[in-house]
Amino acid sequence: MNVSILEFGATPNADGLQNTFIQNAIDHCFLNGGGEVVVPSGKYLVSGIRLRSNVTLRLLSGANLVGSRKIEDYRVLLDEDAIEPLPERIMPEIRKPQDETDLRMYYCAIIHIYAANNVAIIGEKGAVIDGQNCYNPNGEEGFRGPHCINVLKSSNVTFKGYTAQHAGGDTHCIWASKNLLCEHLTLLGGNNGISLYKTKKITVRYCDISTGNDCFVGFNNHDVFIEDNELNTSCNCFRFAGTNVTIRHCNAQGPGKYGHRLTMPKQALIDGEIATADRFPECRYNLIGFFIYYGDKRMYVRKTSSNIILSDCKIVNSNRFFTFQYDESDPWQQNKPLSDITFRNIQAEGLRIPILVYGSKKSPISLFFDNCIFQYANDRRNNPLIKVANCSDIKLSNVSTNMYGSTTIATYGNFVNNISTKGDYTESEFKIGVWALEDFETTFI
Repeated sequence: MNVSILEFGATPNADGLQNTFIQNAIDHCFLNGGGEVVVPSGKYLVSGIRLRSNVTLRLLSGANLVGSRKIEDYRVLLDEDAIEPLPERIMPEIRKPQDETDLRMYYCAIIHIYAANNVAIIGEKGAVIDGQNCYNPNGEEGFRGPHCINVLKSSNVTFKGYTAQHAGGDTHCIWASKNLLCEHLTLLGGNNGISLYKTKKITVRYCDISTGNDCFVGFNNHDVFIEDNELNTSCNCFRFAGTNVTIRHCNAQGPGKYGHRLTMPKQALIDGEIATADRFPECRYNLIGFFIYYGDKRMYVRKTSSNIILSDCKIVNSNRFFTFQYDESDPWQQNKPLSDITFRNIQAEGLRIPILVYGSKKSPISLFFDNCIFQYANDRRNNPLIKVANCSDIKLSNVSTNMYGSTTIATYGNFVNNISTKGDYTESEFKIGVWALEDFETTFI
């Protein structure tokens, strides 16, 4: 079945909400066995449609789904759905019912996909989903509004070809789902690019992501494959954790094209303005970190994060390269610790802060660096390359750095079991030293 939203009453470039017409087209397709719902060229104002099983939403060239800027126009996913009723609790992975209530903001989106199979959003060139930076005074951090797309408990999901921009929340917020493909997407502005929580068998490739917040964020993920993406952010490229995670051929460039929206003037947030340096020079635009471990305690995590491999990546002008700080000072790194991580064929330049690793005393981390180049800004070269504690093994092979301090690898206490280097071509030999806990540099600036 192939239907157009125009057949169900949708009007391009109209002032009013088109939710009812688009939803009727989707529901008709769903109730008749599935098929394709076509969105022709034009702007369509929407605020919370639900895409259902076996339905593809196809955005033709010039089609624009534009999110309402009025937060009261949106319904959260928990609202009644006559065709597919929802349970009272939709996220049992959250430890406490109260925590789920607090996270209701994550169920607000321009497009919802819940408990659906075999769904897709396919965009032709010039197709756009635009959140218009919808402001929510009761949202996360006092301003974050609806996501562009929210996926919960779904499988066999494909997103391809379109631009998603200026989301009030995340462009794609995905929970408890599997077998998902994101391909040839352009994600611009807003907050986080792709959020993944308790997902499995995820592929993200050939995407161009320029965000105000993290490009990728999430944890409790399994079998994630991220490759050939261009990344730009005013926060972190990856604030991430999982098991069997492969990240390769991803290039990261700072500073961010879009400022971190938390640093915008409040009235600009209310007005939905776009954070760019020419308009808001007071915003923060620096790329904070390439890879930061993430583990929020509010969700059950059954497996320790392990077998994370990053390879063949180039990073320019990131304050940090890698940070793992498993202690009480960071509330977002207190779930299960990271077991091991490997960096291979990495070239990073313009770094400012040493690689910081403070692992779990009960389950020390293993670190592997192979064929990596770490170049630091001139005013930061008199530092160790790595500061580490609670580590079972550090192995470096063919690692180069322009750091010239008296210590290349600084350990805290006696909490590093084994350090080995092989075939290094540094400016000077690797030097092992110590550092005091009060010297553990945690600033994100």
